[in-house]
Amino acid sequence: MKNVTLIAGLLLAALIFFAGCKKEETVVTITTTAITSITATTATGGGTITVTGPGTVTDRGVCWSTAATPTTADSKTSDGTGTGTFTSSITGLSMKTPYYVRAYAIVDGTTYYATAVDFTSATPAPLELIVK
Repeated sequence: MKNVTLIAGLLLAALIFFAGCKKEETVVTITTTAITSITATTATGGGTITVTGPGTVTDRGVCWSTAATPTTADSKTSDGTGTGTFTSSITGLSMKTPYYVRAYAIVDGTTYYATAVDFTSATPAPLELIVK
């Protein structure tokens, strides 16, 4: 009976010890900034990244597509590492086309995405003919 009580006590001590050794959770928060400087073929975007807990941002940028949920498999920028605010140059757009853009961050090998924002690329200004 003493052995059973001793084993039960050791198990209880182990449970209390391991319950206090919880792995700290990583929380990644990403926002996509508004799209500005829109032309027929380019635009400017970006985002803000915060990481609470352990985790290292090894890549960040924006991805874009004509589909509502772009991923890094679509067109993308790579705008450095770390947390904070960054700016991205979105290029290769087709004129007068709706696009979706969202910021992304790769943290310890996992890709996290912000909510997408949408915009439409511009129509180029008409050329003026000067007749003399």
